[in-house]
Amino acid sequence: VLAEAGFVILQGALEQFHVQSLLAECAAHTHLISHSDPLLDQSACVVETVDKSILSHEQRTDSIAFAHKRIQVGHKLAQQPCGQTACDTCKLAADACNVYLDVFPRALASNFGFTRVFLFNEQYVVKMPRGGHVFPWHRDDAEQLKMLQGLSDFPDYLSLWAPLVDTDEYNGTLRVIPLNCYDSLVHPPPRIIQTYSKTLAVKAGDIVVFRSRLWHSSSRNDSESKRPVAYAQYSPDAIYAPSARGGKPQVLSLAVEVSTSCT
Repeated sequence: VLAEAGFVILQGALEQFHVQSLLAECAAHTHLISHSDPLLDQSACVVETVDKSILSHEQRTDSIAFAHKRIQVGHKLAQQPCGQTACDTCKLAADACNVYLDVFPRALASNFGFTRVFLFNEQYVVKMPRGGHVFPWHRDDAEQLKMLQGLSDFPDYLSLWAPLVDTDEYNGTLRVIPLNCYDSLVHPPPRIIQTYSKTLAVKAGDIVVFRSRLWHSSSRNDSESKRPVAYAQYSPDAIYAPSARGGKPQVLSLAVEVSTSCT
């Protein structure tokens, strides 16, 4: 199904305590951001738990170094008005690392046979109540190409979209156009969208896995509650940005190698 349609829903792939841990960490970071962004209530909040631009090469590529940095951020978060203690925020960061570095990769291994993957990106996307940003139709690989110069192609990778509350068309869930209905870099015309697009009703604990070539979008959140999603991307090999002036290629975002073996 993933190879043909470009997406699949893994129902109940996350345990309830995983959902609660991610939800609590997301809430702590969102609370902090809301104090510095007065327009947050009218927007979609992309929550970066770690500033990837300041990570060392080791922190970008080694799972232990990456996890330590994430937990260090938990210490700093506890010093802010987020309503969490240092112990709370460090535990939340550790529990979230477990999801990104173990639970998600194991889901890829058991369902699709991966023996190893590289964590390429991880963040939360929160749509605020009664509005929020509309994400127009796009492909993730094309969006990455827009941000890079000197790179004309992008390797296929997988995105994991894990809502932390139940989602539907009312609160801005995911819409997709199956690859076996439309697979092109050209923006899908209205006829294709109207005929083939699917609105996904996804429960908290489910994971939508989709390929980077899949056209997808999401509408505004018209509900009275926030719509938080844990969003992670994994590639079969490390992805590098174009080198500048013949220098050594640098890892693009993250390339944290994760074994998916059940040891």
